[in-house]
Amino acid sequence: SSRRRPTFLGAGLIWTATTTTALSGVVHNRPRRSSSHRGASSSASHRPDNQADRLRSALAQRRAGLTVVLENVRRENVALVARTVEAFGVPELHYIETPSMHAHLRGFATLTPAAKAAQLSRVSRSATDWLRVRHHTSPEACVAALRSSGRYDALIASVVPPAAENNSEELPGWRRPVRDLYDDDDADDDWAAGRVALLFGSEGHGLSQQLLDLADLGVAVPQRGVTQSLNVAACAAIVVAEVVRRRVHSDRDPVLDAVERQRLEAELLSSAGRPLRFHNKAHVKHERLRQKPAYKAEIRHEEDLWWRAAVHGDEPSRCVAAARSSSSSSSSN
Repeated sequence: SSRRRPTFLGAGLIWTATTTTALSGVVHNRPRRSSSHRGASSSASHRPDNQADRLRSALAQRRAGLTVVLENVRRENVALVARTVEAFGVPELHYIETPSMHAHLRGFATLTPAAKAAQLSRVSRSATDWLRVRHHTSPEACVAALRSSGRYDALIASVVPPAAENNSEELPGWRRPVRDLYDDDDADDDWAAGRVALLFGSEGHGLSQQLLDLADLGVAVPQRGVTQSLNVAACAAIVVAEVVRRRVHSDRDPVLDAVERQRLEAELLSSAGRPLRFHNKAHVKHERLRQKPAYKAEIRHEEDLWWRAAVHGDEPSRCVAAARSSSSSSSSN
């Protein structure tokens, strides 16, 4: 049989098998994931029987006074940010597509709203299905919508950190002091604990001058590398995680009130009777394996044969082929 070794993940213990194959005199170890694997950050306990109850349970934990704005960011990065935002309980996502940047967006901006929603749902693994996604055609329109909603007090722009060699707090396009993301010495004046909208631009172009002029504060992620460059999705994940941490630490992390929660539920909960889609890759794979025990047993048997062939120096494919022919002949008899 294949060798099995324990793998420690947190407080749990999962047995994984290692299958060894001899190819051209080289032994390759191929770790095989256990069928009990649930994903690095998935929660097996959070599975209410009723899918509508599961949605209401998630909406009850949605954070108030926190949103993310993306400007001229490509579809793939919008989807990645959407997954991060949804996982951290942020209820809505805004993105701006200015006509002058349509070529940069590789055709995504020219799609119909329904086609955009379908693509984002697919690429984000349905994360955008559980967010209030708002599209805007200009920075001014987006900021006007944020201000008029009354849910946000400040616009926080993510900017490039000042160059270490000149030690300047002034950046091109940004004419005000820049705050370090991790500078939280003044608890009474902690911008992260307030009602804020976090602004992010694309890697190549950054935030437009119009949006920078409308922002209230510039925040930079400190970097010590040579490239001084982060993917926008990675930058958004770092900033959102730090903001959530400080909100929780300061006990100023309110959730949506009942009225807003019901309004969001009415927007997201399907009224057509179709089943809700909740994506969890590890859970989906686990359920598929449970439904195919014969296939699962066959795969394990073939892995065992490859291991035996490697140990005894025989040709692996010959052992597998012989086992298959033997199995088919016995079933026909």
